[in-house]
Amino acid sequence: MPLNALPARTTEKEFKRQAKIAENKSYVDYGLYGGLVPGNVDEIQKMADAGAMGFKTFMATTGSDIPGDFKNVDDYQLFRGMQAIAQTGLPILVHAENAAITDGLAAEKIAAGKTDIKDYVDSRPPFVEFEAVRRAIYFAKQTNVRLHFVHLSTPESVAEVTKAREAGLQVTCETCPHYLILDRDQFEKIGPLAKCSPALRDPAIVKGLWKKLFNGEIDTIGSDHSPAPMSMKRSQTNNIFDIWGGISGCQNNVDLFYDEAVTKRGLPITEFVKVTAQRPAELFGLANKGRLQVAMTPILPCWI
Repeated sequence: MPLNALPARTTEKEFKRQAKIAENKSYVDYGLYGGLVPGNVDEIQKMADAGAMGFKTFMATTGSDIPGDFKNVDDYQLFRGMQAIAQTGLPILVHAENAAITDGLAAEKIAAGKTDIKDYVDSRPPFVEFEAVRRAIYFAKQTNVRLHFVHLSTPESVAEVTKAREAGLQVTCETCPHYLILDRDQFEKIGPLAKCSPALRDPAIVKGLWKKLFNGEIDTIGSDHSPAPMSMKRSQTNNIFDIWGGISGCQNNVDLFYDEAVTKRGLPITEFVKVTAQRPAELFGLANKGRLQVAMTPILPCWI
């Protein structure tokens, strides 16, 4: 992810600097996103040339007043960014929630002193995701960009992706294990550790999301890994809006999903492989990744 770093990875200079840090310190293969933020359209092609795998952007409000922090885009900036990213052939990865509505609802809750978990969930209702998904798809149609929605949390949003794909657009989507395994009732039991955005949903919505997965409408499973020190998951004022929003998931992503999807619900193992490995590799153009297959290298004869 290009955020959770200061400065964020939104320029060619910062992309190359962070890539250099990771170069000799990783025991696994990795790829880096660039970021689309206000005012950096001219950096898109440069980051693509430097090796970006795609470009993450937020329609929901993110970041802080700290210089160099990651910022969300407005509609104009998203449209121009999509135009620039389309020229690279890489995907744009969108966090889809309506910023104006979620910010307004949150402000109302806080002003009324309603700052518990239920209030946070109610400030990010399902329709704010659905509306942003439809808007982003429309912009993608105008710009011919490859569009991938990260961490969708509602079956209605997934249905819009399916409709766009059937219309010939290059649109894909993911969900995450926490949107399939947890719901808003469990959020209230677990507490701030389970705060994320989009927020955890009603049990009926979770059930609908499983149906979309079994229908083959969800392309990939991701973690949306968003770690934070425990101190950022606590609040001295009991205000859930002040607490870091993100779930640390990549360490358990695959095994939890296997248990819930394959062992408990009977998802075919072939589909498990597709959503966790094959399709992500195809989405990002990762050669020789995502599948086990017979090697094409000829076997040399051996004589005794």
